[in-house]
Amino acid sequence: MTKLTQHTPGPWAIRKYGNIQDDYEHTIPIKGVSLTSGKEAEANSILFAAAPEMLALLQESKDLLFSITKPFDKEAIKLIDQIDELLER
Repeated sequence: MTKLTQHTPGPWAIRKYGNIQDDYEHTIPIKGVSLTSGKEAEANSILFAAAPEMLALLQESKDLLFSITKPFDKEAIKLIDQIDELLER
């Protein structure tokens, strides 16, 4: 299993009490996050819930960039490498 597929598959949604859950209403555990309330916690929940979609869009963007990049375009190649490093985390 690659690191890219080690997360709980999306989509995720913010449910009752701000819990982030998958389509089966399983709560998504998020390590190192304290359960607080307020605007910051609400903003964090929105970001966490969007994570699977953002990951998929990042992968698609990288693939598109790779398909249109010329081999001598060093800046584009560097960006592709940086995206690959991020996706491997």
